[in-house]
Amino acid sequence: MIHRRNATSAPPAGALDQPGGFAWWYLDLVDDHGDGLVIIFSWGLPFLPGLAHDARAGQPTPARARPALCFSLYEQGRCTAYLLQEHDAADAFTDLRSHFHIGGSDLRVRAIADGQVELRVRLDCPIPGSDQRLTGVIEARGPEVVAPEDDSTYEAHTWAPRLAGARGRAQLDIGGRALHIEGALYHDRNDASGPLHSHGIAGWWWGRLALPDRSLIWYQLQHHDGSLREMLLDVAPDGQARLAPAPGRLGPAQRLHVFGPKSPAHLELTDADGQAHGFLIDRPIDDSPFYQRFRLRGAGGFGWLERVLPEATDPNWMRPLVRMRVHKVSGPNSIWLPLFNGPAESRLARLLGQAGPRQLEAR
Repeated sequence: MIHRRNATSAPPAGALDQPGGFAWWYLDLVDDHGDGLVIIFSWGLPFLPGLAHDARAGQPTPARARPALCFSLYEQGRCTAYLLQEHDAADAFTDLRSHFHIGGSDLRVRAIADGQVELRVRLDCPIPGSDQRLTGVIEARGPEVVAPEDDSTYEAHTWAPRLAGARGRAQLDIGGRALHIEGALYHDRNDASGPLHSHGIAGWWWGRLALPDRSLIWYQLQHHDGSLREMLLDVAPDGQARLAPAPGRLGPAQRLHVFGPKSPAHLELTDADGQAHGFLIDRPIDDSPFYQRFRLRGAGGFGWLERVLPEATDPNWMRPLVRMRVHKVSGPNSIWLPLFNGPAESRLARLLGQAGPRQLEAR
């Protein structure tokens, strides 16, 4: 079960010390052409290799022990840069409310006057197989989301949207390539006191759409008994959110993919005023048996759509493959890491010219 909370409330002080728990702070940015980025500051991110396996074996790890930062850049419907970097616990800090520090990167978010929120991210991340770095600043300001309070408890998985449709801008340097993105920014938090697969959820869809006059944020949860629960927040430009009663409508899952399950090609959401919005679902820009991310395209705007299958996370056969995508900054790492991390255009060159065994180790 997932419950909704207002983001003004932080997780309990000991949330990161609960064995098997997790917390992540998510933001995305999408411009008027459908290009954008996703950044996640996390502790105990459920998709890290070994976490779900250890929890199922009765040895869950506290979230504080495994901080990680994820960065994805999307251009013209494909992922052009990706980093998932796991740091030592000593290299991370958070007050669970306004300051999040992992490695050389920071996320700061604070309430200011008149219900406004300021957000600032500073990135400084190594690029595997090179001496180059990803650096940059993402800034945004907008009204805080004010939504009806749900009946959440911290024994459940809680979701707290804070910014929706705020205007944001990113100035990045990715291995020497300068990039500027400006568009609608979204920011939320997810947390729980137990492992992702322990909350009775067989799978979920989550999406957010940036439209000219509103933002739509949609969750569809499927429980193990086959029942569905849906939440659709219709957020006005001033941050006031209403619950839309009509369920979302996904098209039939017909498209086959290399790794993940079949996916639909379209989604229809009906806002709180009864107006239907149709969106095309692109082929996945991230694809795995337990996680998929898609770009949404509609006449009114763009957004992102995610699918998560908690029970499919961290099987034994997949763990070596997942390690190829996770950069442990203090090492050791898979020799194939540069092929899956960093700018897509330089991956092969970095793999062939990568550093020696001090930083990379075959697994």
